[in-house]
Amino acid sequence: MGERILDLLRQGISYNAIVAEVGCSKSTINHYAKKLGTAKKLRIYDWKAVQEYHDQGNRMSQCKRRFEFSSDAWDKAVERGELIPRVSVIPMESLLVNGRSLSGRHLKSRLFRAGLMEQHCHECGLVEWRGQKLPLERAGHESREGSQPRMNTDVGNYTGDGI
Repeated sequence: MGERILDLLRQGISYNAIVAEVGCSKSTINHYAKKLGTAKKLRIYDWKAVQEYHDQGNRMSQCKRRFEFSSDAWDKAVERGELIPRVSVIPMESLLVNGRSLSGRHLKSRLFRAGLMEQHCHECGLVEWRGQKLPLERAGHESREGSQPRMNTDVGNYTGDGI
């Protein structure tokens, strides 16, 4: 494997292409690149420091700016378990208040997850179409022949004037 990596590096093949072809990590490629004097400075983040900063109440975007990493690096750290993001869900009782502006789609989604609204068409009771859950869009059965029906939940845009 090492000779193959060296050969590909000599050809100027990118790290990503070598990863795809050989099936190794970028740090392995960098190890062999050092032998050729072409090693890249791989970014290694201190995810414990990022976690501490995040736990102080800073959002992902603030962490990204301070520690200079990408959304992809964040997502991969979460997948590996090196970073545990806060779940920033507004409590339901804070959503359902007079004057609170909220999109109908977001409200429906939250009501479904909280078990306060059933996810089905309120006109006919249909739950699935061709093995998939109905989309959340606000529509009835005016869909064309053969097209997918949509759930008629008819919440609209909630402005806090009463549910």
